Amino acid sequence: MSVNPPLLAVALVFRSKPEFDGPDDVISMVSAYVDSSVEQPLHKACKFGSVALLDRIWNSTVDLESSGWGLWSVRNLFRTQKLYGKFEFSLCLLEAAKRNSVDIAGWLFERFPYGVRQKVICEAAKAGALEILQFFRANGTVVSNDEEDEDGYVVWDEEREDWEKGRYIHFGGSDAAHAALAGHVELVKWMYVKSEETKEIRWDVMSIMQPSVLVMLS
Repeated sequence: MSVNPPLLAVALVFRSKPEFDGPDDVISMVSAYVDSSVEQPLHKACKFGSVALLDRIWNSTVDLESSGWGLWSVRNLFRTQKLYGKFEFSLCLLEAAKRNSVDIAGWLFERFPYGVRQKVICEAAKAGALEILQFFRANGTVVSNDEEDEDGYVVWDEEREDWEKGRYIHFGGSDAAHAALAGHVELVKWMYVKSEETKEIRWDVMSIMQPSVLVMLS
């Protein structure tokens, strides 16, 4: 894990005050103390669309040391608690989907092994985020509704012993309908082409579409 460089403001203060001159680790400790950006949960940081900010939070070691004052922090939680990590991963992907940010999605995929739930796909579909949907398909294995528990409050164990498909991506269901109702016609067409290629189930799409949407797609 790389170490965050000190905040520029802190470095400038030490540079301008010879009486404050000291070892680099002192500057780093002061910077860590005043750097409130690393205290944000990852999903809130994702709202800014900055990979640099995510790197800074991820690389912060202040609460990983035995003498750290933040041993209870969210940074420790997503590293040590698998359930919280899955929860935070999905919240982060929801923010990335809203912004169609492949950079953020890629950053998350590099650090977390978890699957992409259908609510994330639907959010991306509503936003017309074609690029991030393409990224999901290229970097995971599409599963259907019978392979993921439909209850959003139940954690589906994609890491069970007989799971050999790698990271799951939950396309299908109502994702195309969400895109259609938001007016993203080309995205809907893309989804249907891909679903035909992979034989995905879209059992509930037609039931929630408005007649005007069906005319638009014809």
